[in-house]
Amino acid sequence: MRLSFLTLIALFFALTPALAEDSFLSRGYLPYEEKLPDPTDQQIDEALQVTITCKSNGYSRTYYDCDCTGMKFLELRQKNGDGPNATALLIEAQKSCPNAADVAGLSVQQCQSWAKLSRPYSYKEFCDCFASEYATLFERNTTENEMVREAQMTNAYTKCDGGKQLGSRLAKQSIIERLKENGIFKTLFPGASSPASGD
Repeated sequence: MRLSFLTLIALFFALTPALAEDSFLSRGYLPYEEKLPDPTDQQIDEALQVTITCKSNGYSRTYYDCDCTGMKFLELRQKNGDGPNATALLIEAQKSCPNAADVAGLSVQQCQSWAKLSRPYSYKEFCDCFASEYATLFERNTTENEMVREAQMTNAYTKCDGGKQLGSRLAKQSIIERLKENGIFKTLFPGASSPASGD
């Protein structure tokens, strides 16, 4: 693993600007244009660990291109020196390295798990549209902010659905919340265990 990563590092520093425009570097990775100091062994080891940790975590490798993240992290470390916090550099590196393909694949699976019941005749077309649109929005604004991600999902949902199903779900949720506030939801629906997430 380390040998492979070091080989990639060597290619990065050896490639001419013309070659760098080809597909030698990690998917989604754009090399820094300014001259950077040579990386130290410690910086290379740190970046390698970022890549390994990313690939060993199901969430991280789904949402981020791990090879790209490691390379971008190293670039940021070279640019900023050893002072900045590693977590801050990782968050910044991840913004440049979304894994849109796997985000779309996961979104299709999650969508089909519930859409098959609510729209049995059109769920595949809807979920393909939703997953593609959400992955595109995530790629354009890659973030860990849950509110931003929810907004991206809502926008994708609305675009692919025309707002019909979404409007119905929001209206139903609003009714449930009012019943809960009035203290009569459990009286009306004693068997409902998770009213906040029900359709």
